Amino acid sequence: MNNEAVDILSFFQVRRSSDDRLRLYREADIIGNDIIFPYYDNQSNSFMNRKSFYLENQTEYPEGFIGAWEWSAIPSINNPSNDYVTLNYVNDISGIEISYYKSCNTMDELIKKINTGIDLTFESDQALLAVRKGREYEGLLVNYDDFDELSNGLYVIKKNIAKRSVYTFNDNSTRTIGGVSFYKSINMDIDATRYELMKQPYDIVKNIFLDRVSWSALKNEGYTRDNYKKIKGFISNMNSKSLIDDVQNTIKDISYDDAERYVNYFIQNIDRYIDCDSIEDNVLSDFIVRNKKMFEVCMSKVEEEWKKENQKRINNLEEYSKQRTLEIEEELKDEKKKVESSLEETRQQTKKLEKRNNKLQEEYQELQNEYKQVNILLENTRSEIKDLELAKEEMNHIDEDIDNKIKNRILESKKDLATFVSEYTFLNALMPTSQTVQIESQNKNAVISSFIPSVKVDEDEAYDNENWKDTFELILEALKDNGITKLSRSFASIIYACYWKKFPVLFAGPYGELLANIISVAITGQTASILDCSDDVTIQDIQQAKEAELLLVKNCFGSSKKDYVIESLSNTKNFIMFTIPFSDELKIESRELMNYMLPIFTEELFEQSPVNSYMIGNRINNYKDFSPKNSNFRLSKVIYRNTQLNKLRHSLYSEILDIANQIYQYSSPDMEYYYILYPMIFMNDAEEKYVEEISTNKDLSKDMKKLLLSKLGDE
Repeated sequence: MNNEAVDILSFFQVRRSSDDRLRLYREADIIGNDIIFPYYDNQSNSFMNRKSFYLENQTEYPEGFIGAWEWSAIPSINNPSNDYVTLNYVNDISGIEISYYKSCNTMDELIKKINTGIDLTFESDQALLAVRKGREYEGLLVNYDDFDELSNGLYVIKKNIAKRSVYTFNDNSTRTIGGVSFYKSINMDIDATRYELMKQPYDIVKNIFLDRVSWSALKNEGYTRDNYKKIKGFISNMNSKSLIDDVQNTIKDISYDDAERYVNYFIQNIDRYIDCDSIEDNVLSDFIVRNKKMFEVCMSKVEEEWKKENQKRINNLEEYSKQRTLEIEEELKDEKKKVESSLEETRQQTKKLEKRNNKLQEEYQELQNEYKQVNILLENTRSEIKDLELAKEEMNHIDEDIDNKIKNRILESKKDLATFVSEYTFLNALMPTSQTVQIESQNKNAVISSFIPSVKVDEDEAYDNENWKDTFELILEALKDNGITKLSRSFASIIYACYWKKFPVLFAGPYGELLANIISVAITGQTASILDCSDDVTIQDIQQAKEAELLLVKNCFGSSKKDYVIESLSNTKNFIMFTIPFSDELKIESRELMNYMLPIFTEELFEQSPVNSYMIGNRINNYKDFSPKNSNFRLSKVIYRNTQLNKLRHSLYSEILDIANQIYQYSSPDMEYYYILYPMIFMNDAEEKYVEEISTNKDLSKDMKKLLLSKLGDE
């Protein structure tokens, strides 16, 4: 026996052995670039003939996992008849998995599917997405990272993936490892048949060009808003059909399908000339495939040559199959004995469980009786709560009646000063101090109100908005003009989603009033109505505030009226925007604040000082508002396990983020982590608990990860 270690590279599968422990089972060896099946002689399961290995860490690799390990086996120093094994996992080798899509008849159908949504069935870094073509397969070579996951669990090819290579192979080019199909080599050892475009080239160019066009850029060149909309509309509506139409008109007496075929053929041939792929070779290949007799002759020759070259391997596999059959028969006999023994134990356990079940039934009946008593108590409590609510409503009506009577008394008193003075002492004893001050102020013809109505912005440049998209673009451009660039689209999307759901937001930090007016002016052409809580807030102020479409609430936090104002304005049909000048003040607020409003930290939004400019919108007749699509999107419960978010608000924030993703037209975890998760972390003082979660998240962008870690104090 050779005492020198020889490193062997093999594919293993993690499977459970008869002793219910996970072991590594040797499925195939890797020699050079090729995957071959290992040869076993009649020697024992040791040294170079090892078939299975003990898996030291039982939790690191899941059952069914397939991977590459480098290993060696030499005689043990203490007992040379036993082997000493070294085993190391190789992360760089995963093989090329083959996924067959039987529902697709052609490569074009497969490409269409990966652009609209496809179910990825492979787990390796690379895969051939295969469709049958006669007796062979065509495989599109892709990387797992080429795809983005949709909210419905399907995957689509990324926008920046322009083309991928196609390979032609047959069943002889595949290897089955642990029940999974792989290509016979760990790297492709044949030339690509051709390259396929993942998207139409005209659409790729059009999308790249549209990304370069913005209102800010055209405005600097002297273009008006109307010019910008016309230019962008022209580019957006331009498609490849016009090119095909031009070809059809230029080449007379051909059909539209022929014109389309000529255009596509020209594009495909450009790729072939660039890649040095001979068209003559393709013609010869097509001739062989289409000529049945020639194809059979060629296939017979190929099969004969292959058998000659691989005769030894075929013999080895047959011998291995016989040996493996005998081993399986012995294993089945042992398993049968264990099953019979286990069956007897199960019978004994069943008897014990029946006794336990009878006892549990008795306990369950007792709990049922207690449950009925609790239900009776609960009904009584609900009845008492209902009576209290009716009493509260009656008290509110009484307060309104008293307030109206006081107003009438004041008007009468103005007519007769003597009467007013004589009754003043009586009124002062009945009313709170703040109302007394208001009466004195009214008597001086200077009534102070905490509500300030909206003001129509009177400027020449106002834009007619036909639908919500026009309104959204105005908000977006106004944010960019005022120094919000990188986060402008995500911020506008989350704000418009809250506006559509009429769920309040809290601008925590500087420029909160400016942001409220940017949104209000773009939507209504008017500034936001204001409720200033620095002075006394009356019932009339609250009533006027409820009637405003967009309302800005100032100086609420820190006011003695905070709870009264928030409760009075809850469940209204208008969009309310609260402000607080310093975000650190949120640390002293209740952790349940996010059940009533969404805090948005404004300081990080601005990359430069704002210029206080607005984009004025005017909703025309038949204005088309946003209409969301149905979706099953939900926030992750695991991520929010350390927050005070109740189930109802968890569902609401799921809907808001889903709407924001639809408006943004791109699903990214950046928006969820910054606008929803981070405020919850901040409000719950959970920064340390989430540093690792954010730093190890592979889906977050680098900029967002850096921003969040800096706010959590990790950078």
